[in-house]
Order: sequence, then structure tokens, then C-alpha cells
Amino acid sequence: MTCGWNEWRHEGVRMRRPQAISWSRCFTCVVLCACVVFYLINSSSLPHSIPQSTVVARVKHRFGLVSACVLPKRNSSLFTRETVELSLLNKLDYCALHSATTACHVTTESDDLCVSFKWQKAFSLLRYMDQHEWLLWVDGDALIANMATPLEYFVRQAQPQEDVILIKDGQFYNTGVMMIRRSSWSKWLLTEMLSLRDWMEWMHGTWRDQKALIILLERYPNIRSHMRIVAGADFNSFPSRYQPGHFVYHQVNCKSHRRPPKEAPQHLHEEARARTEAKISACRANFTAHARRVRAEGRALNSSAGFPSAEVLDLREEADAWPSLITSVGCYWRRLLVLHRSRDQPMVPDDLKGKRK
Repeated sequence: MTCGWNEWRHEGVRMRRPQAISWSRCFTCVVLCACVVFYLINSSSLPHSIPQSTVVARVKHRFGLVSACVLPKRNSSLFTRETVELSLLNKLDYCALHSATTACHVTTESDDLCVSFKWQKAFSLLRYMDQHEWLLWVDGDALIANMATPLEYFVRQAQPQEDVILIKDGQFYNTGVMMIRRSSWSKWLLTEMLSLRDWMEWMHGTWRDQKALIILLERYPNIRSHMRIVAGADFNSFPSRYQPGHFVYHQVNCKSHRRPPKEAPQHLHEEARARTEAKISACRANFTAHARRVRAEGRALNSSAGFPSAEVLDLREEADAWPSLITSVGCYWRRLLVLHRSRDQPMVPDDLKGKRK
């Protein structure tokens, strides 16, 4: 194997001959170059400067409803094929009932296979922002429970300088249900959140997008002047305070219980596993019951108004959305960069570390 050159002079003439270099050194160079190329390709789709908003004189639909969900690899969460289908059909039923003003954009595709599917929220909102004046994002574990409520009801509560409508739950701004106005500032906010996704994914893996928003609030306090905080019961209602007539039923707190230390006795691990399975089963049963009820109400409303209801969805398995070997190399390189640059990133407050949605 030759990979390099030695130089010397012979009778006044500069001569060159190959220099032997080990296979391992050349292979390492090739892998590093490939990682750089794939990282640049993967990150090129995300703008790093504040984008200019596209001026649209007239849009077909004033509002856009955006949601995304993917089937998990294991049946260890709220989401199964039935719950994912019911969740997305719920959004489509709402758009059918309000078809004059609202269009739906639902997906089971991921724009970045290197990170959690939670970041698809920002990617989807950026993609459809220029098509509507306002976008409503609804998480996969949230249902529009009051089909008759128009989105104009919430937009009227926002002042001209307020571009985001959401609720505040304790010290968190809950972004699971939020409305965002089409503007250059909104695009900048979503882009800044996405710029933190690698660090949030690998350094602080829970509450990913909401912790990113907290970091941006600490860095840019003026963000609060662009936010309209509305009553949670009206806009984004959790199971503990949900009542009929609320706009959204949001099935939160369906994560697994904290696991005991590895050195703990086996029976403690079994008890924790049993508690987790019972909690997830209860969440899934509650969500499915609400989804079926809202589905029946939505179909009845659409039928009386003469609108068709959505029936079939093409759902993708999470396993089908896994990155290829080449993309995985780029993902690993991005992780190395995050670990190398972690000292330059703002830290999440200690009281927020480890908390789960």
C-alpha cells in the first residue's frame, strides 16, 4: 500500500518515490472525509440565518393544521397502529368540517433520521408556513375534542406583535399544542430551535423541544413579547382538568416510570416494569376511548354538513424510517461534534434535568 511521497535530489534533479503508509491510516482518512461530506449534506437543508418571509397576497386557506406521528418499533408507549390512525384521522375530520378556512398537513415521515421524531414539529411548521397565515400544531397524543370551535376564536386573542399562541404549564411552555403566525420572526424561532436539536438529543434527551425553547428564552428574553399565553383549559387541556367542551384533549404523562439502578434487586426491576405497563395501558385506554368518541362526533358533524370523512391512512413503521448505513455514519459524526462542542452550549437549569413529559 502506498499513500504519500518521499522527495530527494539525484544529480541536481528532484526525484520522488512513493512512501509506504499503513492501510489503517488511509482508511481513517477516507472515513473522516466521508463523515464530513455526509454531515454537510445533512445539515445543508437547515438555514442558519434568519430567513425572509415570503409575501403571499392571498392564501387559499387562512389556517393550516399540522401533525405528525410514527408507529413505534415496540408496543411500549401510548402509540399503536390504532391510536396513531385515530389521532391523525381526528385532525383530518376537523379540517374536513372547516374546509373553507383550514387545510391539514399530516405526515408519518421524518426530515432528520438522526434525531427523535419530536423534532418533526419544527420541520413541518417551517415547510408549510408560507402557505397559511396561521399554523396550528397538535401532537400525536392530543385530540381536537371540540370540533365546532373555529381557530379564529384563538387568533382573536393575539395582539399584532404576538406570533405564538400556547399555554404555560408550571415552568414549561407546552408546545404540544400551539399556533404560530407566518412571519420572519417565527421562521427564525423554529430555525434556532432546530439548531439545538443535536445537543438536546444527546446531552439532555427528555423534554427536547421544550428545553430548547427554555434555552432560547434565556438567550433572547425578548421572545416572550412575541408569545400569547392562553388558558390551558380552553386551548390545551390535560386529562386531570379536561371537561367536555374543551378544544383539545392532551394525553400527557404516559412515559415509563424511572428505572431502579442496575445493581438493584431483580424484583424491583420487575415491579417498575409492571407499573410502567399498567400506566401505559391506562393511558392508551383513555386515549382510545376519547378518540373513538370524538371520531364518531366528527363523522356525524361532517355528514350533516355534507362533507366526507377521512377513512384510510398510509402509516409508516418506525423501523421503515431508520437511517441507512451511510446516514448513520453522518449521524455518528454529528454526535461527535456535539460532544466536542458541548462546553460552548448553554446549560439547562438543574431543576429541569431529567423531567419527562
